[in-house]
Amino acid sequence: MAKVKLGWGLLTVSQKIIKANSVRITMQANADVYVTPEPTLLEIEAAVTALSQAESEAIKGGTDRTIARNARLEELTTLMNRLVDYVQLTSEGDPEKISKAGMEVKGPGTPWPLPFKVPNLQAVPGGNQGTVVLTWDAAKYKKSYVVEMWIEGGIKPPDDPSSATTDGTWEVVVIQGGRSFTVVGLTPGKNYRFRVAAQNSTGMGTYSDETQSVAR
Repeated sequence: MAKVKLGWGLLTVSQKIIKANSVRITMQANADVYVTPEPTLLEIEAAVTALSQAESEAIKGGTDRTIARNARLEELTTLMNRLVDYVQLTSEGDPEKISKAGMEVKGPGTPWPLPFKVPNLQAVPGGNQGTVVLTWDAAKYKKSYVVEMWIEGGIKPPDDPSSATTDGTWEVVVIQGGRSFTVVGLTPGKNYRFRVAAQNSTGMGTYSDETQSVAR
């Protein structure tokens, strides 16, 4: 379903007046599609007129005139945002119907690149018994980090069967946004291996170099 785009944010006051008028006139011409606009087109027309008058006064200078102009602009912006919601609902995301409201269709967002490889993963014994503390540096384009620990013998099957071997498998310990994590519940004196990857909506990046530490 297409999303409605008003293209309002970067316009000047004069351009917003022209845009709002254009939308109003276009919707009037397509009253068979937009039968009961909310807000009404009369409300849009009145707000445009009020803003036009306030802008003419503000050009003359003076703080009070500018404040009054900004108030009228806020009123028109609120009405136009409501009108966008109405067009989105009434058009049901049909691009042709959206164009009949004098509005545009949002283009697809640019997909994120895969995150970079997680750098500088370090593991040291924690302050408490049976713990290891992991830290790493930021990976570009990450949304979250996936921390994994090597489990001898493959006790738990991984989501990706290719990561399993006859000796063991990588198990996800935590998925989080931060760049440090304390692994608990380990056997004191036993050596453990870890790796971290960054992920986002596009997918998972390259794993860090593995690191290891003895649990305290």
